[in-house]
Amino acid sequence: MEYSDEEKEPPKKRFLTGADIEELEALAPRFRTGLPKFDSHVEGGILAGSFVEIYGPQWAGKTLMCTQIGVINHSMGDVFWYDSEGTFRENTVREIAFRMGFGPESVLRKFHVVRSLGEMSVEDLTDDLWRRSNTEGSGVSVLDSLAETKSILRGSPQMNDILKVLHKIQAETDTTLIFTSRTSVPVSGTTKQDRESRSSRAVSDLTNFRMMIEPKGEHERRIILEDSISFPKGEWKVSLGYGGLYPDEKVMKLQERRVKRYLRRLRASRNPTRRYPC
Repeated sequence: MEYSDEEKEPPKKRFLTGADIEELEALAPRFRTGLPKFDSHVEGGILAGSFVEIYGPQWAGKTLMCTQIGVINHSMGDVFWYDSEGTFRENTVREIAFRMGFGPESVLRKFHVVRSLGEMSVEDLTDDLWRRSNTEGSGVSVLDSLAETKSILRGSPQMNDILKVLHKIQAETDTTLIFTSRTSVPVSGTTKQDRESRSSRAVSDLTNFRMMIEPKGEHERRIILEDSISFPKGEWKVSLGYGGLYPDEKVMKLQERRVKRYLRRLRASRNPTRRYPC
């Protein structure tokens, strides 16, 4: 087929066959979580280009899960972190990197954190998300948390502008976006609170993976995968300790000893006159 001077390339396919999609997904990279049973359940990890919602109560481990995903997959690209609650901790990056056998300093340089969201407009945020999504080699973008991001952005009584750009990012890029929230938003309702939450629910409806993290003890957490497009629901018990989320308590006790020694050396190097019992 010949093309005119104005049309140098054949038009893109508007429709893909099921076989096309299967082939593309088989070739797409996956983001591991460091939890082997979970990763096995989703065929090796979270598919690149997915939107992921992680929800649960305060101190459940949502931010820790996001950090762990970013650290483990740092070789796939940079991590762009929108920290609306001030919960990002650089030492957590170091701990997980050390536990996983990566150079903590080099991994830390892969994280790019924005903390002054109160000074951003909706346009600033959406423009930044779109620009990052089109950056070659970009890895993960994290909105921690979605609800707090919505409440502090100037001129953002509604999420409509953010929703538009999220739809565009999902349709036209391979960005992997993770956002956290305290609770999962109800599907429908008639109360004022329900109506106000519909924009947030619309974001939830974009997700390919939705998981809940729930505290079950001082160090034990339960992770539940739900409403996944491609995979059945699953439930796993994991342990939380120095160095991140572990597959179980036995692995945690073995590996976090090394992490604690690393932290003790790190703190001593910063303040050699003080003793650290960690």
